Amino acid sequence: MIAVWMFLMSTVAYAEPGLAWAWKPGEPVRYHMETLIESPSGYMWFAEDNEHARSVRSIIIVEVTCEAQPAGKLWQIDCVVDEIAFRGAAVPGEEAKLAKILPANEARMKGKTVRFRMGTDGRIRKFEFKGFDTRNSRLATIIDGLRQQLRRAFTPLDLQLPKKGDDQGKKWSQKGSPMIFELMGSQGTAGGLKLKHHVERRSVHRARILTDGYATVSSGLNMEAGPSSLIRITAAGRTQFNITTGLIDWAEVTTRSEYGASNFDGLGGAGPSSFSGWVGRIDAEGNHLQPQP
Repeated sequence: MIAVWMFLMSTVAYAEPGLAWAWKPGEPVRYHMETLIESPSGYMWFAEDNEHARSVRSIIIVEVTCEAQPAGKLWQIDCVVDEIAFRGAAVPGEEAKLAKILPANEARMKGKTVRFRMGTDGRIRKFEFKGFDTRNSRLATIIDGLRQQLRRAFTPLDLQLPKKGDDQGKKWSQKGSPMIFELMGSQGTAGGLKLKHHVERRSVHRARILTDGYATVSSGLNMEAGPSSLIRITAAGRTQFNITTGLIDWAEVTTRSEYGASNFDGLGGAGPSSFSGWVGRIDAEGNHLQPQP
């Protein structure tokens, strides 16, 4: 009996801790984000004076301070934009206009709040901005474009963890509509999709999680392609999840997109948009945690 009791105690003592998100109300968490968006067909940026410009490449660098509070079975997470920078490569001839629009959007976003909801499993639901008056239709269009850009920056946080925190040594699937497969537009539906995660290695305090998947997306009418374009997206990512804090130390994602072989959109040579980005936590000492090789 003593031997059995000692065995059971040792099993409990050395059981691997679970993979579970654990935002703590009242405890701010800071993150640094960097995102590169490739838009070969041109992404439209709007200004309030009826000007507009297109970029073929955009970079977003943003730092946020996030606080969570319970919202039923979800967390409501408010992230204040502490610092933000937009950089872009314009379509030839539109450089001067883009150079005016991007700083205006930086000023517009700084100090504003990004609010989203996250399930206990880690899936991000609603994603919106607080503090904007969008009754003006032109401003509403500008804000919607910025929301699409920031959704890209926050995408690495959209990590669903295994049920009850136990991966059982196997891959697990991300359910619903993962942010990584979204298009840069207000319309678009994913058909067949698969996004899998698995633990590459782990210690008592941290787990390295690898992600890969694909989706076939029907774009409908959106800002980067023609009507009814069929797009295939492949995705990959890496995450260092901190088991002790229940939060991401860092995460990175990459997508590649191409039009389906039967689409006329693909005949012009310019492909659909793709993006890559990473998120790193800023610790209490101000150190930026970054993806490691």
